Amino acid sequence: MHVTLIKPRLSGNRHEFYITFLSIEPLSIATVAGLIPDDIDLSFYDDRFEDIPFDKPTDLVGITVDAYSAKRAYAISAEYRKRGVSVMLGGFHPTLMPEEAEEHSDVVVLGEAENIMEELIDDFRNNRLKKRYQSSKPACLERINPRREIFQGKPYLHLHAVEFGRGCKYRCSFCCIHQFYKGAWRCRDIESFVKEVEGLHHKIIMFADDNLATGLRKVKQLLRALISLRIKWISQASMDVAKDDELLSLMRDSGCIGLLIGLESLDDKNLTAMNKNARKGQYAESIKKIQSYGISINGSFIWGLDEDTKESLMEQLDFAIKQRFIFSGFNQLMPYPGTPLYDRLQAEGRLLYDKWWLDQEDYFGSPAIRPKNFTPDELALIRFEARRKFYSIPSIIYRVLGSRIHLRSLSQIIFYLFNSYRLGRGRYTEEKKALPSQLCSRNISPVEAQSSSY
Repeated sequence: MHVTLIKPRLSGNRHEFYITFLSIEPLSIATVAGLIPDDIDLSFYDDRFEDIPFDKPTDLVGITVDAYSAKRAYAISAEYRKRGVSVMLGGFHPTLMPEEAEEHSDVVVLGEAENIMEELIDDFRNNRLKKRYQSSKPACLERINPRREIFQGKPYLHLHAVEFGRGCKYRCSFCCIHQFYKGAWRCRDIESFVKEVEGLHHKIIMFADDNLATGLRKVKQLLRALISLRIKWISQASMDVAKDDELLSLMRDSGCIGLLIGLESLDDKNLTAMNKNARKGQYAESIKKIQSYGISINGSFIWGLDEDTKESLMEQLDFAIKQRFIFSGFNQLMPYPGTPLYDRLQAEGRLLYDKWWLDQEDYFGSPAIRPKNFTPDELALIRFEARRKFYSIPSIIYRVLGSRIHLRSLSQIIFYLFNSYRLGRGRYTEEKKALPSQLCSRNISPVEAQSSSY
């Protein structure tokens, strides 16, 4: 028996910057691979940068699917099913849209795979495969044993993704994490997790946890255990890490060099509407405190919220530069299916497409909603200009060389400067796709295209 696992690319063409430069080992694929019995032959293909050999014999294909890759995943599934090969789809998107996923597959895995795969494989071997598999209880995380050998020879970033815990305690209206994990948070056994980290080749790791600032008693125990390993690590966490000096101290001592933090907005009305756990007045002091422990911040914003104006978005850009964020994302508001945000915008008639993940133009980052105070094109222009200014040479120099946080070693300085420049140029190209075609063809500045300045 032969099983083929596939990571589909996002909407867009292969070899684009955001795919080739930022490709990280897909931990979910390695985790599923670890659940496949050893007597089964296994292949893995990453559609982001390699061709899928559709005609190579295989018995069962598994594809991990999120909203951005759904259209491509369904196309891949169709190619295999035309050849008589059974296809299973799993991940966030099939779990939240099971009926849709069933139309494009032979079997759908709903929720976490750890309690499902053994039964699914046994049913397939005995020709009694069901249309849906869903665990009746949370997955046992002690079964996590990623098979990273499937990544050999593929051009990923020189870091490893690891997973300690799953879930998040917050219920932000735009996020599907709460729906997927039913509001629960669980973590792995610390000893087995540390053993996994000790065996990794790269000594820079990325926690794939949804929010590392959850289950702090266990997280602190973990960080104490990591101190002796002398690794460097990055993660995503909520701003409330700033409330705990012991946590920040343990983060620093265990090797934390950066956190991705979703600020989302500097408007309290927006934050309230999103059910965020922070307020604008807390941000500057919290950021200062986190950075005082030598931890860089990648600040993420959501643009296109109901209280946003051109002036308020430029305020966020200036804030990101002033706070010397090492990176920053000015992300358009995207309504993920299964979230309260999606339901509200659909009821208000503000979705450009009922299913944007299927109907949007074939590139990553195309508009999906009608913002309250902009046209979709106007918002694209503002985001384009913000990205260009944030990753301009003067801004990079000010943010990187103007802060001792980023100057702890020559290698770190080079890393930040090089990646800031490359990220800026790559995102510039990406954002340009979202601009009205007539502006792109004329190659004029978005500022020149505006009837008023901001």
